[in-house]
Amino acid sequence: MAYIGVPQPSRAITSADIAQGAVTLNDISFTDMPANMDISGTIDKHTMRLAEGVTVTGDITISDNLILSKISDDGVGITLTNDSSTRTITGSGSIEASTLAQTPNASLTGMTGTIGTSVLSTATFEGTLNSSTTFSGDAGKKTAKAWVNFDGTASGATISSSYNVSGVDDDGTGKYTIHWEPDMSTATSYVVVGTCGDTPNPNDRYTTIGQLTADSSWFWVSNYAGNMFDAKYCMAVAFGA
Repeated sequence: MAYIGVPQPSRAITSADIAQGAVTLNDISFTDMPANMDISGTIDKHTMRLAEGVTVTGDITISDNLILSKISDDGVGITLTNDSSTRTITGSGSIEASTLAQTPNASLTGMTGTIGTSVLSTATFEGTLNSSTTFSGDAGKKTAKAWVNFDGTASGATISSSYNVSGVDDDGTGKYTIHWEPDMSTATSYVVVGTCGDTPNPNDRYTTIGQLTADSSWFWVSNYAGNMFDAKYCMAVAFGA
């Protein structure tokens, strides 16, 4: 019986046998990546081989780039070995190893740039952000720009702990000035909330925040009678731009 159509080739099919556009990405699947692949001969085009390991079964001449790749990084490196015979790899090309799918970053260490507001509005952070980390847009308004915990009874107002505060001035009984570092954008671009306490009457103290400038804010403490008073535990937090 005569063969109808194009006879099947008596050789391996190459790209020349496949019409351009006949194969799309939907026809390609890498779900069956082999555990090992043999290579030999001449590699004179930019070539990728996808396998867990590669065995050199013959001498190889490389004049372009040979990329040994895996679908993703599973923690096991790609191996390149020879068979039971001695093999040589020569040529002006190179051999590289990589993965098709990049491994997601486990941390932000070493990364630079700005995290967008739309991301920050829903993002959850775990770990430690260093002192140079900043937030922009509305997200920046949701995080404290500065804060301070200081002892107002000590000479000179002693800071116990702080963030973005260069110092606290003791301006007299119950009167202090907190200095921001770096400065706020303007005197009206931020707000300050504060509280204080003391013994033996921890609730008998009132704070007044006033005279905001770009680089400082007043922090005043008085008792129930309206008299200025040096409080031992003074705390203030600034939010804004």
